[in-house]
Formats: sequence, C-alpha cells, structure tokens
Amino acid sequence: MGRRRTIRTAALAATLLIGCSAGLGIRADAQSVDPTWTLSPSTVSNGSTVTASGTGCLDPDTDDGTGMQAVVIIPHLAYPNSDNPEGTAYFLSDPVAADGSWTLTATVDTREDFFGPYEDFATTASAGCLRGGTEPIFTYEQTYDIRYTGQQPSSTLPPTQVPTTTAPPVSGPAASPAAPVAAAPTFTG
Repeated sequence: MGRRRTIRTAALAATLLIGCSAGLGIRADAQSVDPTWTLSPSTVSNGSTVTASGTGCLDPDTDDGTGMQAVVIIPHLAYPNSDNPEGTAYFLSDPVAADGSWTLTATVDTREDFFGPYEDFATTASAGCLRGGTEPIFTYEQTYDIRYTGQQPSSTLPPTQVPTTTAPPVSGPAASPAAPVAAAPTFTG
C-alpha cells in the first residue's frame, strides 16, 4: 500500500475514531488504569519536533497491544489538499508494545508558503488507538492545546560584513593644489 493511501486510510480511521468516540467510550473492562497520553512541546513552529507517548492501547479482544497503533491528530498542522482540506496532521506511532505503551516523534512541516512566516494560531491535539492502524478502538480522554508560532526571524543574526574598498594607486606625480584667483564677479545678462 502506498504512503499516500496509508495516510488516507489513517485519516479516515482517525475521523471515524473522533466522530464515534462518544459511542465507543473508553474501555472499561479488565484494564485497571485508564489509558493516558502526553504531548510535548505545547508550542511548535516550522520544522520543530513533537513527541507523544501513551499507555493502554490494547486490543479489547486480546488485552494485548500487539498489532495496535496510536494516532495523534492535530488540526491545521499539515498543508491542506483535496484529500485533507482542513490540513489535519495525522501522526501514526510505531507498533504498540504488548503492554499497550507507545511513543512517537514527528517533525512539523514547514508551512511558510501557506500561512506566511509570522502566522500564530491555536489548535487542539487528540489521540486514539487503532487496531491494525485502521480500525478505531477508542479515543483518549486527554486533549492538549498546541500553539503554532510560525517561523519567527532570529534576533541574533550576525552583522552583515561591509566590504572595504581602497582607492586604486595613482600613477605619476601627484597634482599640486590649485591657487586661489582674485577677481571681481562678472554678470552677464
């Protein structure tokens, strides 16, 4: 399956996950601790790294994390296109560990051509657990506010070097200064 199709499939699964989360609810069976996840940092910009980790992403049929994946969903953090008109970023974790724990690290795309270098906005990140990377199992209860700050110019830019020029050497004898002339002004007209 191609990368574009995989992203579309994950996006569809995430949409179903978020849309159906009220009906699916959080697992309430044998798991004694509610699933949790964290995200850092809370402020991102072009090219920055986002790290997320979580627990409790277990298959409800086996109570095992094998074959599961977590997805972190951050609206407006990806370049919009016809498949993703709102520019929602979908970050899939590596396969979940057998105990249901997971981590992911992702890089924020450079978006200067879409929002400009000084765009600043807030959005909310959410996460969910997927069976096989496509089937929604549950949505984590926690959400995290994210602020996108664009790519601000650095205030510590090194000074620009101005090239120094020297006059070319003069060949021949140096000219003597001009002598003042004493005369009355003449008007024509």
